[in-house]
Amino acid sequence: MSAVEEQIGKSPLSTRFDREVLARILVELASADGEIESAEQEFLESVVGAEFGSINELMAMEPVSPVECEELNPGVRETIYLLAWVMSLVDLDVNPSERSILMEYAGMFGFSGQKTEEIIRKARLYLLESSIAADTSREELFSLADSLGVDRNDAERALIQLKKRM
Repeated sequence: MSAVEEQIGKSPLSTRFDREVLARILVELASADGEIESAEQEFLESVVGAEFGSINELMAMEPVSPVECEELNPGVRETIYLLAWVMSLVDLDVNPSERSILMEYAGMFGFSGQKTEEIIRKARLYLLESSIAADTSREELFSLADSLGVDRNDAERALIQLKKRM
């Protein structure tokens, strides 16, 4: 299992409130640069579905407040933050406005700098692992790793672990 799957299994978004907060944060991130990229839209639709209406209806909702963040249990905060980073990285381009929003949520969730970096690393590795196959060349692997900000040694380890699982 990937780190993302483990996190979701350990702290699932089991209430409607949890899922609504996730949906609102993801839509806020996806629209932060003025347009929702196709990769972001696909991720949004796969994770959020239509439970809270269309993307436009979600965009019309108020931003998530610090109090709402406090009301989430700590494990759910981590799950939401991890999925938010995955969504922001899915197009291989975290723009400054997305990064600013993500750092603001790290503060609202009460994460230390070390915890924030740990979650970001999990998101980057997850996307790398999701994008490679056993026959991925080292050149392709390193190019993708560089795009995601993943250390090349970690990328190579991820490829080796994939081969071992097969």
